[in-house]
Amino acid sequence: MTSQLNWQTVEDDPNNVDRALKTMKDFFATGQTKSYQFRVDQLNAFKRGVQEMTAELSEALTKDLGRSDFINKILEINSIVSDIDHTLANLQKWMQDEPVDTPSLLAPAKCYIRREPLGVIAIMGSWNFPLFTSIHIMVSALAAGNCVLVKPSEMSVNSAHVIHKLITKYMHSKAVICVNGAVQTAIRLTSSKFD
Repeated sequence: MTSQLNWQTVEDDPNNVDRALKTMKDFFATGQTKSYQFRVDQLNAFKRGVQEMTAELSEALTKDLGRSDFINKILEINSIVSDIDHTLANLQKWMQDEPVDTPSLLAPAKCYIRREPLGVIAIMGSWNFPLFTSIHIMVSALAAGNCVLVKPSEMSVNSAHVIHKLITKYMHSKAVICVNGAVQTAIRLTSSKFD
């Protein structure tokens, strides 16, 4: 059971952003996140985590926002699982090179569009839809082969702690990192160079 905390007592160490960013940039440089299998593994782990932690996620949302369990599941939790399922069903097709017309001057070459991940993506969640704006967006970022730094809102402290637990327990420790904090952490995050 998650305990109610005062958001102002959350550790606010902006150096956590620097450490996480370095870790993820180094990991992205290995090229592991680009493979189809790595992306599928991360999405499946994410789905498993959301499903296994549904009760905790809903309880945190209720404590933070006063919403009912039904609303929590409909508005935020189930939509994440549905988006992951849709992404998994289409990911292989989305990753395929797209052939395009080749100018005659380049013949006999072949031209195509290859979609490449950008690198490390930052996501800052809002207080009023903490799961939807913090971790739901991770689905697309992971499917694209990026590393993700998530900073949930300190105003929804129970949700922030459960999001941190979910990411720490289920996601690759160098590909997805959750950094909790308040104002100084947010300032460092927005002033850091992400891809």
